[in-house]
Amino acid sequence: MEMSKILFCDMESCAYNRQQKCHASSVKIGHPHEGCDLAHPMCDSYTKSSEKMPVSNRAVVELCNEDCCSYNKMYQCTAAGISVAFHREHPDCRTFSRSRD
Repeated sequence: MEMSKILFCDMESCAYNRQQKCHASSVKIGHPHEGCDLAHPMCDSYTKSSEKMPVSNRAVVELCNEDCCSYNKMYQCTAAGISVAFHREHPDCRTFSRSRD
C-alpha cells in the first residue's frame, strides 16, 4: 500500500514546514487508545522551531493512531493525501473523517 502524502500544512512555526509544505520524511497522526469520543487527530511530528530542517520531498503519513478515522486501516492512512492545519494550540489532520462504525 502506498503511504498517504501530506498535501498541505499551515503550521509555519514547525521546523518541517516550508511554504506550507511538509518536509518531514514521515509523520505520525493521533494518539493511541484515546477512544472515539476523544478522537483528536493531532500531528505528533510537529516540532516548533524557527530553524528549518533540510528539505525532504517524501512527506508521508507513516502511522495513524486515530482508531475512529474512516481512512485508518490497520494503522495506515488510506487517504490519497492529507492536510494539516492549526486547531486551538496544535496541528490537526484536517482530512480526518469519523468512521460510521
